[in-house]
Amino acid sequence: MKGDLPYERFSHNPETSDGERIGTLVRDMAQHFRIDQSFWTGQQGQDLTEYALMLAFVVLAAAGLFLVSSTSVVTIWSVSNTIVTNAAQQAHASS
Repeated sequence: MKGDLPYERFSHNPETSDGERIGTLVRDMAQHFRIDQSFWTGQQGQDLTEYALMLAFVVLAAAGLFLVSSTSVVTIWSVSNTIVTNAAQQAHASS
């Protein structure tokens, strides 16, 4: 829609003077500066950022533990599988 962007409000209007164009541009720039400044100084998103960092830490820690303990899990699974297989063979042989 025409007029949504700041420069479209006055770029094609022949009745707009240069002073009005500059004034509108300066007001728009000041508004954007205030928004940017409030973004950096505000604390509204601080909790969300902290939770995101904590989640990233937990995920990385879990991945590290998984990689370190994967050989142990394979060993435990292999030993358990051998024990169950031997028990099944003995049960089948005795019946």
